[in-house]
Amino acid sequence: MTNPRDDQPRDLTGVGATWCNRRVTVAETVAENTIVARNLAYAMAAYAQSSEAGEVSERSGVTLVSSGINYPVFNAAVLTEPVYADSEVDDLLTAAAAFYRTRGIGWSLWLSEDLAHPRVRAHLADEVTRYGLWHIAEHRAMMATRLRPAQRRVAQLEVRPVFEPETRQDFAHLCTAVFGMPADLAQRVYGRRQFWSGSFRAWVGYLDGRAVTSAAIQPAAGAVGLYSVATVTDLQRQGYGEEITRVALRCGAGETGCRRTILQSTPAGMPLYRKLGYRPLGRVVVFATD
Repeated sequence: MTNPRDDQPRDLTGVGATWCNRRVTVAETVAENTIVARNLAYAMAAYAQSSEAGEVSERSGVTLVSSGINYPVFNAAVLTEPVYADSEVDDLLTAAAAFYRTRGIGWSLWLSEDLAHPRVRAHLADEVTRYGLWHIAEHRAMMATRLRPAQRRVAQLEVRPVFEPETRQDFAHLCTAVFGMPADLAQRVYGRRQFWSGSFRAWVGYLDGRAVTSAAIQPAAGAVGLYSVATVTDLQRQGYGEEITRVALRCGAGETGCRRTILQSTPAGMPLYRKLGYRPLGRVVVFATD
């Protein structure tokens, strides 16, 4: 089966019912999940700023990001185009494995499932294990064009953009406290000024001087991607995550004029994002080396 290598997903009208659960055409489903994947690739490319050895390689159908640090999640191969045959997946994985092997670092594969044809998806997990990759996480891609109005007020947050040393350190601390990221790696990556030299931006919310919540955005691929939404454990479910999310997205819309926003949610986060007006798309599955 041939694979188009252009910016327009091929129309596979007629197999939509097996491609996804939403009542949209296959072309719409693929187009939306392509936006998610390409925005994610841009966001992950920020990790190439983590060290002098960092780099980004654009290949046909996949973006390869190397942070130069031997931590698989920071070295992401992101599928950015639809795949329709097992041979295409094998070619992409072979290229990715060779790229990271020559650099001596572990890596991860980020795959929007709706970019893989059902025949490919059916045994994708078996395919990736041949390359030493194991399932570590999955998220639900979501999209919105307008947020619903806030339903409650929360204590006033002091919100600061992440750029100066203090805010960089506080953002890193939140990633450690909420996401379980090793503290030394978080400081090494997010504490580095160069990480923030591109279009990936973040904000930290402070309550009585304490850093309690964060959110980040990545404008790319016709959408503003929302990332790194975190709130300290003792203040979760009190509206602070929603507040910082709204601040970040307002800034993104104001700077870019783009109203379409996307994200990848954990199961725990989906009720909040549905309340904000997001609708679910496909799953984003993450595999990584040991």
